[in-house]
Amino acid sequence: MMPTVRSKRAQNGFTLLETIITLILISIMGAMFIQFMGPQLTQSPFQVLRVGDQYVLIEEIERLTGLYRDQLRSGTLDINTFKANHVDTNAHNSGSQIITLTTAGGYTTQYATILQVRLSKGEHRITTLFTQYSP
Repeated sequence: MMPTVRSKRAQNGFTLLETIITLILISIMGAMFIQFMGPQLTQSPFQVLRVGDQYVLIEEIERLTGLYRDQLRSGTLDINTFKANHVDTNAHNSGSQIITLTTAGGYTTQYATILQVRLSKGEHRITTLFTQYSP
């Protein structure tokens, strides 16, 4: 009886050559993925911080606007006091100024006081105007 010869097809597992080719293909695909997604992967924490900074500024503007509207509705609004109590004490205030306008037309004279508020955090800046009219 003749001894049986096992063919290469009957072997289980991978050859060294197949393993090396697979590793090379995986490394090439990984390098392409990193090249394509690089900035999104490496700078994703910075994007989260930027969105957080923007959210903080929007939240502060909403808070100031709410206080302004409450004082306006109750009739206790004095723009100078509002600036001193709420705007100048704000941690994100990067400059605020009061602008006074006088308009005389016909028989009436109106005075308008405008408070310009600039808030900044990181790369973000928000500017808003609060007004007070006096007849």
